Amino acid sequence: MTKEQIRATKPGRELDAWIAEKVLGKKVAWVESPEAANREWLAKGAPYTVDELHMIWALPGYSTEIAAAWELVEAAAKEGHTVAVDYSNVTNRWAAYVSGSRQACQGHYVVGDGGYAEATTAPEAICKAALLAAMSKEGTG
Repeated sequence: MTKEQIRATKPGRELDAWIAEKVLGKKVAWVESPEAANREWLAKGAPYTVDELHMIWALPGYSTEIAAAWELVEAAAKEGHTVAVDYSNVTNRWAAYVSGSRQACQGHYVVGDGGYAEATTAPEAICKAALLAAMSKEGTG
């Protein structure tokens, strides 16, 4: 996964799976058939996670649902990262920033540190910024 791939990926299940794996550290699997996952409510081709108790969970729509995306904001803030989400009436786009390290930005973005993304929806911007920050933290961004 590259910065260009992240920026080009449309909101949806692939982006949600990347978030679960790279940002939240969850193992993601894809349903080959609902019977294989032993859950009728999981559609074929849907991503899911398995927690430490071996419970199967449908993957939240991080890139399409604001409540799920906000979980990323809260998790990053709880870990001490700076997070900013903003909307521009000039560009009609959302912007999100997540610091790659535990440092305060003091009102401005730290160039070269963390992840910054713009999108037409807040959940998409939050997800892409979180992924870019994770890449920055790993040294792959």
